[in-house]
Amino acid sequence: MPAVLVQAITSLRGGGSAAVVGVPPFGTTAPIDVADVVNNSKRIFGVVEGRSNPPTFLPDLAALVATGRLPVVKLVTTFALGEVEGAADMMRNGTATKPVLLPGEDA
Repeated sequence: MPAVLVQAITSLRGGGSAAVVGVPPFGTTAPIDVADVVNNSKRIFGVVEGRSNPPTFLPDLAALVATGRLPVVKLVTTFALGEVEGAADMMRNGTATKPVLLPGEDA
């Protein structure tokens, strides 16, 4: 993640913005060229849940699922908790969009 963040910031043009959406472990740092950020007016900001407002976003999301406009079934692949490595492999190779681990399920 730090290398990707540095690459994102480096690739910004003057005045550009980078949204950080991944969450690495606490304490993870990245070597940022502060002079480049300041002199080129670059912006970096974190985004949690798309900066949504859960009281309105979640009902809207549920409505999209209920009407079939958000095909969750096509996006989610479930795995038993013991299949965590297989789930990660499928996510990495693109055969599972959103792997979901199910505790209590047998592998």
